[in-house]
Amino acid sequence: MKSLELQFKKNGYDHRQIFRQDDIAIYETATPESGRVIGYEVFIIQKNKSRVIAGRQIDANESTPSNEQWGKFGWTYGQKSAAMGKATLLLKNRNRRNLGNGRLLREVLT
Repeated sequence: MKSLELQFKKNGYDHRQIFRQDDIAIYETATPESGRVIGYEVFIIQKNKSRVIAGRQIDANESTPSNEQWGKFGWTYGQKSAAMGKATLLLKNRNRRNLGNGRLLREVLT
């Protein structure tokens, strides 16, 4: 499985990984023009099986949540400390409930 990149561009911003444990990650988001940090994204890394799209083979990979999944599997914070707090809570709840396989209960996400 191809791992999520440490740095990438998405939705017009530069993203750089500053934390990862298991499938919980925090990426610093910055403007490409100035490099000014504008926020932190905490998300549950998505695991995608290999598939064929428009006749093209796509290998199994990790990805960020889609824009439509934001709020359920991804959150944006203005402060690094708040982002770390959310990541810590997600990890704590995941370990406490031993959810496995990326399955999440609704109360873990709130």
